[in-house]
Amino acid sequence: MLIEGIGLFKLLRPLRALTKHLILDMHNVESDLAGQLRHVDVKRPAVATITPSLGIRRLERKAIALVDRVWVCSSQDRERLMALSQHKLPIDVVPNGIPHAGHSPETLPAEPGSGESFPVILFVGHLGYPPNVDAVQRLAGPILTRIRLALPTATLILAGRNPTTAVQALAGLRGVELVEDPEDMAPLLSRAHLTIIPLAAGGGTRIKILEAMAWGVPVIATPLAAEGLDLVDGEELLLSDTDEGLAGMAVGLCLDADRRARQRIRAHQAVWARFGPEAIRNAVRGGLGLDEAGT
Repeated sequence: MLIEGIGLFKLLRPLRALTKHLILDMHNVESDLAGQLRHVDVKRPAVATITPSLGIRRLERKAIALVDRVWVCSSQDRERLMALSQHKLPIDVVPNGIPHAGHSPETLPAEPGSGESFPVILFVGHLGYPPNVDAVQRLAGPILTRIRLALPTATLILAGRNPTTAVQALAGLRGVELVEDPEDMAPLLSRAHLTIIPLAAGGGTRIKILEAMAWGVPVIATPLAAEGLDLVDGEELLLSDTDEGLAGMAVGLCLDADRRARQRIRAHQAVWARFGPEAIRNAVRGGLGLDEAGT
């Protein structure tokens, strides 16, 4: 039996008696994520303060004691959980894969043309989630402003569900578009020249990065935004801790078509090799202990 996250903790004990193999799938080490969220810039009015429950770490320890295996989505989360756990049990890295892989192009698509809006910068995510709200406020503010000094036609598209009032207000800024609850990401991804992800907090495998790379969209991000993916900085994506650095990388990449083409190729190859369906099947097989059983 596979239990999705400690939110279902109350089910662990009764299910323990019903199965010989109980697995807890932890998309995040919630105690670590809660600590990160406390440091989101609460001076921004749209970002709510999130106080972690005092018992999260204790709850995680209790959950680990009840199961036979744990799945996490990155080697970094595996290390965090090993430090937290007092029990020696298998902790397997089973990463999240490319979303909607069956509808994503396994062959690198052509780059969109550079028409009147170049570059088109795409940000995808839950637009009510405080770390994303913080990220898009910086992206639509200081980052886009710096980019437009060098590239006046730059356009930013914010796409996602449940945008806060503050995020909705960003659509009134010059060069910013908001797409609420997009039914299909393909048209947006096929328009994008790059994606910029200035996350300062958050956990799990970075789905928005995997999706962009699967479509050949170059990724520029903070190191935290790409944590756990083990991608090569400077080749498969570009990383910077500062808004100035992210903006500078975007301008540099847009002005260098050859470098942009190389990054598109490397990113597309890397994501399909390591996060495509075959890679995920192998990870799940290992996480179920089938290889150990010789099955």
